[in-house]
Amino acid sequence: MKEYTMREFERKRKMESTLYSPAVIVVLIILIIFIGHSVLSAYQKSEYSTQEADRLQARLESLKTEKEKLANSYKFINTKEGIEAELRSKYRVASQGEKVAIIIDTPKTDSGKVLNKVKEMDESVSKEGSNEEFVPWWRSILQSVGISMY
Repeated sequence: MKEYTMREFERKRKMESTLYSPAVIVVLIILIIFIGHSVLSAYQKSEYSTQEADRLQARLESLKTEKEKLANSYKFINTKEGIEAELRSKYRVASQGEKVAIIIDTPKTDSGKVLNKVKEMDESVSKEGSNEEFVPWWRSILQSVGISMY
């Protein structure tokens, strides 16, 4: 065992009393609080960055899918069939020999007027057109079931 001299003993005691003084303990507690706060803040930022990266990755995938769809649509529209399909969908156009059916949505309580309108449309279609007898698809279905409208 080592023997201490009185000066060494007093120096050691003074150092211990300084280290364990309330002021040093308060400073250490404050340092621990600041370090803890910094660590917590860094962890929260890390979690936020991870979530944001995942969200952006999902967005990137959806944008890639949308880009592929648009590229395919662009390729289709640049073909003859695509141009024809676009014209048909936007402007109600028909090729030669085709007929266009116009469906009118009217209130159900106005069935007499609807019937008259259908008769007028049938007459106008038959006057316009072809040598063959034109029968609307819905009328042929009703006739096959046994229902006659006129």
